[in-house]
Amino acid sequence: MSNYILEVNNLSFSYGNIHTLKDISISIERNQIVTLIGANGAGKTTLINSIAGFLKPLVGSIRYLGNEISFKDPAQIVSLGISQSPEGRRIFPQMTVLENLEMGAYSNKSNINEKEDLEWIYNCFPVLSDRKKQIALTLSGGEQQMLAIGRALMSRPQLLLLDEPSMGLAPNMVKIIFEIIRKIHARGISILLVEQNAFMALSIAEKAYVLEGGHISMEDSGVNLLNNPEVMKSYLGEVAKVGKRNNRNLYS
Repeated sequence: MSNYILEVNNLSFSYGNIHTLKDISISIERNQIVTLIGANGAGKTTLINSIAGFLKPLVGSIRYLGNEISFKDPAQIVSLGISQSPEGRRIFPQMTVLENLEMGAYSNKSNINEKEDLEWIYNCFPVLSDRKKQIALTLSGGEQQMLAIGRALMSRPQLLLLDEPSMGLAPNMVKIIFEIIRKIHARGISILLVEQNAFMALSIAEKAYVLEGGHISMEDSGVNLLNNPEVMKSYLGEVAKVGKRNNRNLYS
């Protein structure tokens, strides 16, 4: 049995004449956190949407647990064990928190474990338990992000795709979100993390890729890329250098 839960091989995608992904190959081992960093427009969301089944590649292969899934639709991919928390959250704004979470469990063939799953999610996100009858639109940005992640977890994924979970959040909320990502990982769930906050993403990732202009320019462990001078100059900057000094043991 392969040790890889996901293998993307030589994947290419284009919008008309614009080639957004060019011969992409990445892999994720079981129970591993892998991150993709890169500038806006580098192709990160295109790649994650291809894995989730929303986009169909021109060429290449996407294999999940050894099986080809490149041309399966999103509902089939969720049923196999891959779930996505999308960029921009995309919660159901007029539904309650509980109704949003229940929608996440819709793909399960049996809801026998739904109560148990809800209890675990409420343990990860206590504020969702407090607000379970509240209309989702009235939640804060950070609470909506928690809800989007919780909804994705209700399908009991083996692989969780997180697209920009810290976008638009205050620094204290960013820290909370990344602590929750560690909790999810501790439960045995593999994670592919697309994240604008390169410092936090590389601090938590076991393996990382740098995506530039639609192709992979670097691949290494998270800690090695965190200390790579080229990555530091292009993606980390002075704020991250201060963060490294102040939070040296945050993820140790």
